Amino acid sequence: MRVLHITYWYPSIPTPRTAPFIKRQIEALNQYVDNRIWHVEVKKGRLKVSYGNNADASQYLIIFLPWQIWRLTEYITFLAVCWVLFKERKYNYQLLNFHIAYPLAANLAWLKKISKAKTVITEHWSAYHFNFNISNPAKLKPIKRIFTTNTPIISVSKSLQADLNKFSGRKLNHYLLPNVVKTDIFCYQEQASYELNFFMVSKWSWPKQPLQAIHAWREVVKRHPEAKLYIGGYGVLWGDMKKQAWEMTAKDQIIFTGYMTPKQIAEKMNQSLAFIHVSDYETFSVVCAEAACCGLPVIASRVGGIPEFINDSNGYLLQKNSKEELIKAIEHVIKTAYNRKQNARIAQQKFSPQKVGYTYFKTLQEILQDEKGH
Repeated sequence: MRVLHITYWYPSIPTPRTAPFIKRQIEALNQYVDNRIWHVEVKKGRLKVSYGNNADASQYLIIFLPWQIWRLTEYITFLAVCWVLFKERKYNYQLLNFHIAYPLAANLAWLKKISKAKTVITEHWSAYHFNFNISNPAKLKPIKRIFTTNTPIISVSKSLQADLNKFSGRKLNHYLLPNVVKTDIFCYQEQASYELNFFMVSKWSWPKQPLQAIHAWREVVKRHPEAKLYIGGYGVLWGDMKKQAWEMTAKDQIIFTGYMTPKQIAEKMNQSLAFIHVSDYETFSVVCAEAACCGLPVIASRVGGIPEFINDSNGYLLQKNSKEELIKAIEHVIKTAYNRKQNARIAQQKFSPQKVGYTYFKTLQEILQDEKGH
């Protein structure tokens, strides 16, 4: 089977930290099919076209524009995708897989006529839950039009499936495929004992709510003076997080580690008593799945796809994002004995590259067979 992947987010040379979860999903499929990958994106920036090859043999075409105008972005993206389809016309792919539907597939009906191959969309985006923060229905028409084409949708969670149905006003043709965790890195490592160390890491931007944990920490250290909160990552909220932490606690009670490699994150997860992730919404939350694969108890918001794999046996789900609820969760985790080794094994069986790759392959096979049946 040959699959042409066109993705709007990808860790390409000009965007090295973007959407590694998409790359991992496609890589998991490598053992079963012949994948060809194009990263096509229109971004805001100084006017230029960036084109080339990544180290993993994927290719990128990124067009930087000084303006962010939806219609212009749709039009240029459409032309870029048409160019890729023309360039790959001799690849003889059986499936065209779009990752992140908008704006790649804003003109999907036309693209299907050009490509002729069976088309599938893989979706990760939480924007559907928030209606793209747009109140004018007319502006949403190009996005909703994508879902009138009866195209199969692969989603990372049941929560995202529900969001897509609600957004489109249709019962779509869904398939479920979780994100991949690199289980050779994120795995259980037995420790002699655990100090009262808690851990948070993310690309810190809305809808994440890290300040909730920082605000709660003053009360936590009153009850447990030895407790420490380690915070890794980067993002637009990073400065506010540091400012709040230094105003509310001593510097050795909240420790900012900055950007961390996957191996450093996994090591810290195995050294911690619990992982904390407060957010207004998550379609999946790869970082919570990574913590679960380490056997680390996860304190997380009861939102989106998180409750689909975090429960009382491997963590604590916050009923609401409040300082009081978070303190309650921390006290609960301190007093609870979790079977970390068993929880890690269960999570790894769900999210390993081998498991997700095989599920992905069988899904694509089913989509192709369904097309032949028609």
